[in-house]
Amino acid sequence: DAVTKIIKRLKEKYAFSAQAGIGRNLLIATTASVLAGKNGVYEIVPLSERLFIQQLPLSLIPLFPASIKRLLSMDYNITKVSDLFKLSKDEIRPIAKAHTKTLYNLSRGISRDFLIYEPNKKELKVEIIPEAESNDDSIRKKVSDTLFETSLELYKRQLIPGIIHLSITYHDSYQLKYRIKIRNSFIRNQNGLYNTVEPYLTKALKRRTHIKIISFRLVEFRKTARQLWLFPGFSDNNNLSDAITSIKKRYGKKLIGYGG
Repeated sequence: DAVTKIIKRLKEKYAFSAQAGIGRNLLIATTASVLAGKNGVYEIVPLSERLFIQQLPLSLIPLFPASIKRLLSMDYNITKVSDLFKLSKDEIRPIAKAHTKTLYNLSRGISRDFLIYEPNKKELKVEIIPEAESNDDSIRKKVSDTLFETSLELYKRQLIPGIIHLSITYHDSYQLKYRIKIRNSFIRNQNGLYNTVEPYLTKALKRRTHIKIISFRLVEFRKTARQLWLFPGFSDNNNLSDAITSIKKRYGKKLIGYGG
């Protein structure tokens, strides 16, 4: 309401036109303002952010050149963010070159710019909103990729969480909630977060109703010495992800999966 009043006042007093977008990061707010139109206001609420990004036309994404957008549209019929999901990182690389990581992470929802992080001294929140057509395996992959990115964030801060609060909301509004204690072995394994929640995710997927939101809240952090983070293989996770995608394309989706 306040933003609407400001726009109205600008128009009445100065004959200015304005439009506003409201969101939790610059990309969302900027693109929302474009969609708002002249003298309009468009707000993206937190629960809708990931769906909003997935449906955005690539033409509205300011993170890579127009030449790449044209190439994706003309040669690959890719016009919105969700269309990128059908390409692996190896397939994106010849097209995007230096922008490969940005495009890949954007389409998978694992870029730090698009993850819904709410960090403070006491907790870290991450939300995942699966697409409507997501199957069990794609949900597992999204959770795996997201928690890997979260592990990188914790690695940079030298933090180890003690508890994960996992909340899974279905489209029929039914909820599952778990309080999961994180074992010390987490610090020796870059997939430790995913391995910790995987049994609970498997249980949730057995309920044959589409999942609307998967929410993680990490709490009870403690600092760790830098030496504890010197395990190898952190950068190998994306390579493994690409390898699994290639195997599925060649031999079928049921041959290999994420977390059993």
